[in-house]
Amino acid sequence: MTEDLNNIALLAALDDGQRQTLSRHVKHRKLERGETLFAAGSPAEAFFWLRTGAIKLFMLSRHGEEKVMNIVQPGTTFAEGVAFMDPPVYPVTAQALEASEVLAIDTATFRALLQDSPPTCLALLAQQTGRIQSLLTEIEAQTLESAHHRLIAYLLALAGPSDDLQLPASKAVVAARLAIKPETLSRLLTELQRRGLIEMHERKLRLLDVRGLRRLAAAPTLHP
Repeated sequence: MTEDLNNIALLAALDDGQRQTLSRHVKHRKLERGETLFAAGSPAEAFFWLRTGAIKLFMLSRHGEEKVMNIVQPGTTFAEGVAFMDPPVYPVTAQALEASEVLAIDTATFRALLQDSPPTCLALLAQQTGRIQSLLTEIEAQTLESAHHRLIAYLLALAGPSDDLQLPASKAVVAARLAIKPETLSRLLTELQRRGLIEMHERKLRLLDVRGLRRLAAAPTLHP
């Protein structure tokens, strides 16, 4: 368990003794596809690090419509901020998109350790600030940008410095993440392939023309 904690960037500033203390309050969980890790509104007693698999974080509207807030990838922590909520409850539901393994880290123990580790406090603050900025950027994109702009920006972010990427979930889930309909996502991906900008096989994509994608993202509409 301690070896896994060594791989968590958020905990990098903890010394060996602090990490050993925390390891005694960490649980390993395996999830089947579709299994709920925690539900929105339930007491938050732990935050999590995803070892393998993929986790969908989502909210439901009053009408039962699902809004995907994030798709968590391996090596990522999530739900850290709940440790400082009053009362500590999960604001979203977490569900496994495939067979997954997580570490559940006790929030009370983590909060106690933070008092003796200012660098970890700063790391947590920087991480949460980055996520807030990402959410603000996403809100701006969903209110001001077109569907094709959101899709291209998402693909470029997924690819990073590489030209190859894999969608982290089904097209239906990715569409919900981008606040567009699944049929719209399929149509846009088909159009990008037709223009020779991407290649796609199931969930695997290759970006063939990054400059062309950036130019298209800046266009107000997708012209034939």
